[in-house]
Amino acid sequence: MNRGSYPYRLTPEDRLIISKWKWRLGIAYGAILFVLLLVMVANPSRDRSDIAKNPADHGFSSASVAGENRSR
Repeated sequence: MNRGSYPYRLTPEDRLIISKWKWRLGIAYGAILFVLLLVMVANPSRDRSDIAKNPADHGFSSASVAGENRSR
């Protein structure tokens, strides 16, 4: 579809409003991204020492399930 079928031209006021909305959306998404990055930095995931201390996280090894650790 060609653009000639919509003869509406933006006025300078319309362009200004669109420009302001773009800036506001950019600032809002940037702020959300910044907060998410702060949360990630301030609350890092558990490291291996924390995982090793938690006995509930330990499961069966794949070798023991497959029968590799037989004592014959």
